Amino acid sequence: MKKEWVRSIVDDISRSSIGVDHPSARAERACACDLISLLPFNGDGMTVLDIGMDCGFRFAPLAFLNYRVFGIEPSGESSNASAECDYAATGVEVMRCAFPGESVPFQDGSFDWIILSNLPDGCSESAATVFSEIRRLMKPTSRMILKSHNPSRPIDAQASDKAVRQGEDVISGRITEERELVRRMAACPGELSERVEKNGFRVVLRMYRDYSVYCKPFLTRYICHIARFIRPRLCDTLVTVCTKK
Repeated sequence: MKKEWVRSIVDDISRSSIGVDHPSARAERACACDLISLLPFNGDGMTVLDIGMDCGFRFAPLAFLNYRVFGIEPSGESSNASAECDYAATGVEVMRCAFPGESVPFQDGSFDWIILSNLPDGCSESAATVFSEIRRLMKPTSRMILKSHNPSRPIDAQASDKAVRQGEDVISGRITEERELVRRMAACPGELSERVEKNGFRVVLRMYRDYSVYCKPFLTRYICHIARFIRPRLCDTLVTVCTKK
């Protein structure tokens, strides 16, 4: 019931920003519903920070669920006026700041939930900076959701291989066999969802048939890459949406 209700709100809001039948919109709406379903139905005043809000309708429904929601858009990125309007219309406070690089304008321990839309270009140094700042903003009881697209620029192959080796030490191997997943996708109408447990991580892996499966090998590397910076107590849920830009 909750998911259907959230989906109806997401659908309504998305019409003002991306064509409702566009493949990107379908993927984003499904992702928003997945993510929101991970949070309690009644926020009871809990605070949520959405970092990198490139689509305004993604988490706007949280404002209707008694959450206090803040959206941060890195000031170096192009402005998304439509996204900011969508957020503002639903009670989400939007701000722009140089993140990472400048401290975001919040006190330590300000947030119950932090939603990080993307790591910056898969860059180790930037990712380390981001997670350092996120740790500052989280309460001891906070949770983080990491939602990732494919980065717009692939990370260096040599650095990626090194990250895979280090990441596998953290999550005890690859999340799933690539060829098996691709084989199942080919036989699966619509979309494929997998939920797996790895070393305390609850992982939701979504891939959409609107997009090519070419990026699955890279996606596995990327998951291992970001795992270097996450420990189970910091993040218990990783949501990865595989899309082709």
